[in-house]
Amino acid sequence: MPYSTKEKHAAHSKKYRDANPMRVKAWVDKSKRGIRMAAYQHYSGEVPFCACCGETTWEFLCIDHIEGNGRKHRMTIGGDIAPWLKKNGYPSGFQVLCHNCNMAKGMYGECPHKTKEYNVVDTPRNFGQESRAAKLTDSDVLAIQFLYSQKQGSYRELAKRFSVSYTTIAHVVNHASWKHVRRSKHPILNGTEDG
Repeated sequence: MPYSTKEKHAAHSKKYRDANPMRVKAWVDKSKRGIRMAAYQHYSGEVPFCACCGETTWEFLCIDHIEGNGRKHRMTIGGDIAPWLKKNGYPSGFQVLCHNCNMAKGMYGECPHKTKEYNVVDTPRNFGQESRAAKLTDSDVLAIQFLYSQKQGSYRELAKRFSVSYTTIAHVVNHASWKHVRRSKHPILNGTEDG
């Protein structure tokens, strides 16, 4: 419906919003979630994850200013950072963290996951395929990384094939877990095998 003035259009929009608050809220929430998810994916990957601990539940994630001063920056732009990032072409200097890691970084200067005392990965019984809870071997991890890089399986297909969760595959592909295993160390997968 064409309107003769901006005021008439604004009045009609307000009338619609007042008559349909739940529908409008759902649309706004979906739009904001899409903008936020695009920012998460830009800064971390197809399945967004915390750069510190590997958390993949999107509701727990946030955008972190790598050099700090996030509060000051949000005050200057007037609130939510995701639309600002999109508008400015996703500039460097940002990363995805979970709220816990972001809060710890802000309060203590560094997340406890980064300190030697906290990092349980350094203990041999919890390391890679030697862990009692491991469902994958180092070879499985290399195979998953290779298959995904060659577009020979989606996260869901690889999860089914290796009998692990979608999240486990996301962590392996994005190097959020099994960090000690790298394709470059494997002669077959990096193309340096003789013969």
